[in-house]
Amino acid sequence: MIVHFLILLFFSLIPIPEWFNFGRVEEGELVSAKFWLKNESKDTVRILSIRPSCGCTYALQASNLVNPGDSIAVDVQFNTKGYSGDVVQFVKVKYDGNGGGEIYLKLKGEVVKSTLSPDELMRYMIVLIDVRDKVQFEKEHLLGSVWVDKGKFTSSIKNLKIPKNTLVVLVTDREDDKRFLDSLKNLGYGNSYILRGGFSNWKNIMKETLVEGRKD
Repeated sequence: MIVHFLILLFFSLIPIPEWFNFGRVEEGELVSAKFWLKNESKDTVRILSIRPSCGCTYALQASNLVNPGDSIAVDVQFNTKGYSGDVVQFVKVKYDGNGGGEIYLKLKGEVVKSTLSPDELMRYMIVLIDVRDKVQFEKEHLLGSVWVDKGKFTSSIKNLKIPKNTLVVLVTDREDDKRFLDSLKNLGYGNSYILRGGFSNWKNIMKETLVEGRKD
């Protein structure tokens, strides 16, 4: 009660609720919240501006004038696309009357991301091209890698039909295999690299990502 009394001393408009908790939602959902702005003063208050933070929009359901003791509704929508984790959003309301001032409509909740759109997936897509000897590849290789015959490199890459904006990484232990990087770039794969240190370096660091061939 003491805190509420102190608020009334400084603000003519009181937001109800003080916080809108939208709980736990999936990323990409549109959150809808309703706030009431109550005029606790003895003067008419005029809403001068409403400025949402990033991701929010608003709709004022009546005129921008609030008579003493009356309330007006503000509908706020928050687009959760691109957000994750605990999220707090603010909508700044400036008003005139009884000295004027500003208050904030506040939303909070958790945004979880459990799905990927095709466009988002492309940002994470990586193709590992192993150009080592086939015997070496069959003995052990990196999880998810594809073996390509050096003698048929260009035709093999074309047959794989890898999207041009995919990250392509060459796996090799030979210095002279760098020429295949130029071949990839000539084919339009500008986002292509050679695995630094080669297969042997990766093997020493990330043994758990190896796939070993069957031992007779």
